[in-house]
Amino acid sequence: MLPGSIFVEVTLKRVAEGCVWANGTPDANGDGIPDIWTLRVDRAVRFYAGSRGEMTGSGVEVVGNSDGVGWKNKLAIG
Repeated sequence: MLPGSIFVEVTLKRVAEGCVWANGTPDANGDGIPDIWTLRVDRAVRFYAGSRGEMTGSGVEVVGNSDGVGWKNKLAIG
C-alpha cells in the first residue's frame, strides 16, 4: 500500500456520496496534486481539486444538468 492511499480512499468515499462514478486523475489544474472527477446521479459532472489536506466543498460543476441531459450526450471534456 502506498503512503496516503487510505486518505485517498476515504476522500473518494466522502466525495462520491450521490455519485454513480468517481475517478482520481493526474493533476488537471496545474498545482501538482492529483484531482477527482465525479458523475452525479443527476448526470452532472463535478471537478474536485486535489489537496495536501482534507478536501472540502462541493467541487465545481463542469457539465451541468440544466438541460435535463447532463453528461449523457457528451463525448469528452476539454
